[in-house]
Amino acid sequence: VGLGFASMVGAVMWSARKEPHIYDPLDEAAVAAVRSACDDARDDLEALGTLPDVITRDQLAARIEDENVVYATMVRRFTEITTSDEEGRQAFERWTADWANLVDARVRYAVDVRDETIERPELVLPVARSGSIKPVTELMDEYVKYHRIDQCDTVALQAEIVEGPRRYRSGP
Repeated sequence: VGLGFASMVGAVMWSARKEPHIYDPLDEAAVAAVRSACDDARDDLEALGTLPDVITRDQLAARIEDENVVYATMVRRFTEITTSDEEGRQAFERWTADWANLVDARVRYAVDVRDETIERPELVLPVARSGSIKPVTELMDEYVKYHRIDQCDTVALQAEIVEGPRRYRSGP
C-alpha cells in the first residue's frame, strides 16, 4: 500500500504541476521581446488617431478592424518569442492564446457592429477558464503584473475598449 500510494501521490503532483501557471518563469530576453511588441502595438494604436465624437457603425467597425490588425500583429510577434524555461514557455503560450482569443472576440464584435439587424452589439470577453465567469483579461493582466510587462496590460492597450475614446498608456 505504501509504495503504490506514494507513486499515485507523486503522479498526481507531477500532473498537477504540468498545468502552466502565470508565475512560471519568463527569461529576460523573452520579457524584452514582449515589451518591444507591446510598445510597438501601443505606438501603432496611437497612430490611428482619435475617433470622431459622432461615428457611424461602419466607421466604428472599420476602426475596430484597424485596431485588430495591430493586436493580431502583436500576437504574431508573441508566437515568435522563445524562452529558455519549458514551464515558462507553456505559460507564455497560454497567455498568447488568451490574447488571440481576445482578438477573435473583437473580430466577432466588429462583424456584429456591421450587422444592422443587431441593435446593440456587445463585446463578449472570453472567460479565464472553462466553468469560470472571470474575464480572461483579468488573468492576462495578472500575468503582465507578475512579469513586469506593464505595457502589455489590456487596460494600457485599451483592448477591451470598442466604443468611445481610447487612452493608450505604457502601463496600467
